[in-house]
Amino acid sequence: MHKSPKLFIEAVFRASDVLILAPHGGNIEVGTTEIASFLAGDRYSFYSLSAPNHKPSHLFDEPRCVELVQKSLLVIAIHGMRENSEKIVIGGLYDSELLIDRLRESGFEAESAERYPLLAGVHPNNICNRGILKRGVQIEVATRMRDRLMRESGMRERFKKVVDVFIAHALQKSRS
Repeated sequence: MHKSPKLFIEAVFRASDVLILAPHGGNIEVGTTEIASFLAGDRYSFYSLSAPNHKPSHLFDEPRCVELVQKSLLVIAIHGMRENSEKIVIGGLYDSELLIDRLRESGFEAESAERYPLLAGVHPNNICNRGILKRGVQIEVATRMRDRLMRESGMRERFKKVVDVFIAHALQKSRS
């Protein structure tokens, strides 16, 4: 953990092929640090940055994060979209149809970021797309859904289970 007057960084490297990060944690995209940390648990590497400003994900260059990303096969970035709904919008360069389908099957309002160009996470320099696979996942969680994930342990567990199943599938696919 690193703290400075303007930055608060949490970085945990684990012997894992997966990094779950919140590049705009703290008060920038409230709840994303907690959601990313919960998803990472004690299984996956974890990173969060709380900073005074929102730096676009394709320009994100904090050195500890970049180092973790470059050592990770799959990178999943948790973001907070500014919509007062319970949507979960999935972007990034990784083919995430399975994740979207599983989220929907589990009762979540999930969709592809195709209709949200600013949230799509498809720039090759987006932090989620700079892992070993060069394609990652950007999960945009709307305000009310972040609130519910923070408050409701059952919903949080369902969300984690879906993400874990997706990760297992993605890792298996990358090794075959």
